[in-house]
Amino acid sequence: MDISTATTLASGLVALIVPAFVQAFKKYIPSGYVGLVSLAASILFGTIAIAATGGFDGTYTWGIVLAGVVGVAQTVYTLVNPSLRRQAQQKQYVNIGVLRLSQHPCPR
Repeated sequence: MDISTATTLASGLVALIVPAFVQAFKKYIPSGYVGLVSLAASILFGTIAIAATGGFDGTYTWGIVLAGVVGVAQTVYTLVNPSLRRQAQQKQYVNIGVLRLSQHPCPR
């Protein structure tokens, strides 16, 4: 099994960057399809990374690389998504608290 260094680096970068793109465009994706779009994006960009680095050279190692890209991208997405959701909720609570304080008549 011979996977080139370029293919390894490109697929590793794609696996780490794709979840960030999905998070950035999440508001444009219907809520029921976010997981499916994340999976499709990791497959698409993983395939592009493998093709760009000559990974489809007939040795059939591209399947292993693509499985790695999808696995890492989905793991990163699964780990990052709840923490970003919590941060957004905390930010919303802080904004609501500020609004309530500013609307409250304060005797001075």
